[in-house]
Amino acid sequence: MHVEIPPYLTRLKNHLQANSKIWKWFANESQQAAVQEEIRSYLLKSTYRLEEADNQALYQIAETVKLKLGLSQKVTFYQATGSGENNAMVFTMPIEAHVVFSGAVLKALSEEELLAVVAHELSHLLLFTINGNEYDIADRIISSIANDARSSDVYMETARLYKIYMELFCDRGALLATGNIEPVITSLIKVDTGLEKVSAAGYIRQADEIFSGGQVSTEHISHPEDYIRVKALDVFSRKEEGYEERIVAMIEGKPELAKLNIFTQDTLQHLSISLLQLIMKPDWMQTEVNMSLCRQYQFDFLLSADILITESLQAQVMALGTTAKEYLGYVLYDFSVADAALEDVSKGYIFQLMEYFGLKEVFEPIVKKEMKLTDRKLDELKVRVMDAYTAFTSRKSVVIIEE
Repeated sequence: MHVEIPPYLTRLKNHLQANSKIWKWFANESQQAAVQEEIRSYLLKSTYRLEEADNQALYQIAETVKLKLGLSQKVTFYQATGSGENNAMVFTMPIEAHVVFSGAVLKALSEEELLAVVAHELSHLLLFTINGNEYDIADRIISSIANDARSSDVYMETARLYKIYMELFCDRGALLATGNIEPVITSLIKVDTGLEKVSAAGYIRQADEIFSGGQVSTEHISHPEDYIRVKALDVFSRKEEGYEERIVAMIEGKPELAKLNIFTQDTLQHLSISLLQLIMKPDWMQTEVNMSLCRQYQFDFLLSADILITESLQAQVMALGTTAKEYLGYVLYDFSVADAALEDVSKGYIFQLMEYFGLKEVFEPIVKKEMKLTDRKLDELKVRVMDAYTAFTSRKSVVIIEE
């Protein structure tokens, strides 16, 4: 058996690996030696090391987890000095792992719950040692890019999601090691709440209530909210149809302009270019004014005689969040008014495209705002421009939608 890796982790790893020069630099083991020494020094100064001779039950749990996960590395446990919040964290190295407990975690959890927590932490080690540390290298690359002050928000979001999906991987590791979802959930809730007794089934019902209220996505930086984490594990454990897609929806939600990652940014850019090509497909739209506007969106813009509105293209637009749809709505609006010589015909054509893509809810408010129209004036405009477009195109033959 193995722990299933969330697709996002592999997708980003493969994307970063394609840049061989950067990948080789971060893969250089000599870069890590100093960091490992710093970690050891930090642990010695800020924790109490739990020696195996005095904590045999804890180390036996580690051996059980290692056997379940297929690990052989040495594991050492520590208790953080000072009270601190209940927590557990791991420092991973190629040949060893250092698990640090803080607060009263060791007292609060049952043996099975403690096994779940240790399995979660050691699953970080498992992930980072797969295929020659590839996922560790990817984590260090995207974290370095995101932490650079010159980096865009897109890379920060990309790195944030990598951290989030790593936690889901580790929850799956805990599930594999325990063979039971209950201690994975109860250990999580106990650590976060400090409660002595909690119900896994009760918290799953609580999570279900949250999701029944509408679209939910994580906002946290490195760990998903407990209810998202629990629901994602619940869906995964039951292997419901399309479970990975459902989990992606829980974690990422619909693409929004302020929360694009490198993949959703590419998707939106592709949709933007496809939309431009559709707008410019009729030869009468290919005026110098409109072509100049196209080049403002993409300097090397090329026309496409083959572009069509397909169900796939429509579905991609409908899957966007409100702000991303509004962006496409403004693209449409720009071309509806760019060339005054086309008058109402171009507006009618744009209104038609808007209907095909289901963008009415975002496009019409844009028209009202930019043209300062009342509802009545907007309705009059739609009738007038659609009449003008229909009359004009009755003499033309341009196919823009796939039959």
